[in-house]
Amino acid sequence: MKIFSFLILIRWQNLLILAITQIFFFFFVIRKSIPTEVLSLSILDFLALMLGTVLIAASGNLLNDLYDEHTDSYNKPGKVRILNSLSDRSLINAYYIMNGFALMLGMYFTLTSGNYNVISVFILSAGLLWFYNITLKSLPVVGNLTIAVLCGLSIVIVFLAETSFFSRQIYQLPLAENIERILYLMLGYASFAFLLTWIREMIKDLQDRYGDDQAGYKTLAVLLGTTSKFLISALIGSLIAGLIAITLQLNSVGAIYHTYYLAITLIIPSFILLILLLLAKSPVQYKFCGILVKLLMLFGIASMPVFEYLNKI
Repeated sequence: MKIFSFLILIRWQNLLILAITQIFFFFFVIRKSIPTEVLSLSILDFLALMLGTVLIAASGNLLNDLYDEHTDSYNKPGKVRILNSLSDRSLINAYYIMNGFALMLGMYFTLTSGNYNVISVFILSAGLLWFYNITLKSLPVVGNLTIAVLCGLSIVIVFLAETSFFSRQIYQLPLAENIERILYLMLGYASFAFLLTWIREMIKDLQDRYGDDQAGYKTLAVLLGTTSKFLISALIGSLIAGLIAITLQLNSVGAIYHTYYLAITLIIPSFILLILLLLAKSPVQYKFCGILVKLLMLFGIASMPVFEYLNKI
């Protein structure tokens, strides 16, 4: 029972999405674009990278639950009951163990590859999550942006982990266009993750507005109330505009099935999200909007293997 409680607290579903995102980017973007004999990042190295990333995210979620106990007593009383079923000491120990093991994996990666990017991002991420939980999450916009940046970094770090991308020799091979393609895809998917996470975090603030207000948080939802929906709507509009631009570009090169996928799984649902958000008034309705954002994330992630398959048709 305690294991299930612990899994709920670390938000295992979000961690699974994080792991799948990195797996898809590594196998369907990087390894499909560059011959494996050229790559320095082995599957074992990648697994260490992925596990370290997941552990840092899990420890951040755990710390968030510990600091949010007061606000959750208003917003999510069920989670407080789960939290109280485990001792604070055991949860704090788990936080340090997960962070420590993640940093050990980062050091292993650095020592075996000579690449300092991974351990640097691990330390930065762990520090930002700690600072977020003690200060940033109670501030307007800054807290949301911090989590959004870290989600985007979960894709960027896979690119940074490939040491050969930072070697001059590889650019002397006929692979420059492939690396440029990987770079564009990395920036595209990282921006997608950043924007959707920012949207999701702001919707969550609307959902948790009452408890955050009781705790003295100064989130945008607390300061502006439902008026903050218009900022979120602008972000959704930016997402839709970006997706339409990508769809038009794909259509111009004859990638018809790719455009169908984007239209059906991302563009149309984004319009639905926009309408539902503007109509939402209760925490339950905001929660449903948050679930829809997660579905958009899943469809976005799934485009990596789907597009790879469609490229072969």
